Amino acid sequence: MKHCWMIIVALFVSLDAVAQSNRIYVEPFEICPDSTLAVPVILANETPTRGLQFNMTLPEGLAMDECEITRYCEKYSMSLFTKKNGDVWTIGMYPMGSICLPADTKAILMLQMMASPTFMGGEIVVWKCRGSTIDNKTIYMDGDTTAVTVSPL
Repeated sequence: MKHCWMIIVALFVSLDAVAQSNRIYVEPFEICPDSTLAVPVILANETPTRGLQFNMTLPEGLAMDECEITRYCEKYSMSLFTKKNGDVWTIGMYPMGSICLPADTKAILMLQMMASPTFMGGEIVVWKCRGSTIDNKTIYMDGDTTAVTVSPL
């Protein structure tokens, strides 16, 4: 009987872990070589987050020309920061006051992506994603790998 109880508790713990989801990602997209495309970054969070930060690596031949917060994030007075170090972009946002983005799935950023004339496709990797609670405790978030394909001309 004790063994059955431990299995039931283990199942509830594992279900709770599966149900929790805080993630930053980019949907797969197509782009023509030698063109520019606006691409949203999505935050799917079950935990309200005061701010967030993540790293992003782009495939060869794809560059980020511009990064802007969405109107959704403007409503929450978010300020944006970006930094490029070699091939890695660090992107984040935070509010000036004590406010959180609520639990939801929304576009938080728009990236202006530029494909070189020789772009052949690849993957965008979003990693080391972090958020923070209203009292500045870290929220660990999942990243993602996104396929970027070349549109037929």
